[in-house]
Amino acid sequence: MEAASNSTTQWFTTGDAIFPAMLAAIGAAVESVNLETYIFADGQLGGRFRTVLVEAAERGVRVRVLVDGIGSMELPDYFWHPLQAAGGEVRVFNPVSLRRLGIR
Repeated sequence: MEAASNSTTQWFTTGDAIFPAMLAAIGAAVESVNLETYIFADGQLGGRFRTVLVEAAERGVRVRVLVDGIGSMELPDYFWHPLQAAGGEVRVFNPVSLRRLGIR
């Protein structure tokens, strides 16, 4: 897949710099959002991300989220219900399980 001719690259070194840019990109998305992250928490920032993801899904953008089973272990199951109700998809990579504890 070729990059769009109007694409740009920007290097971010801190969360304080990247998170506003990520939120703006999700807010401007018209076709799809694919968010993959290791750690996701139910706090002010996590709630803001969920809100803009829900808004994107409600305007017809395909929203898919992948979080890590250990990195996001403290995230309550119900956290993603609003996004799923809006048509977004959420998956947990390598969910924590006693049968799979050694598979990391």
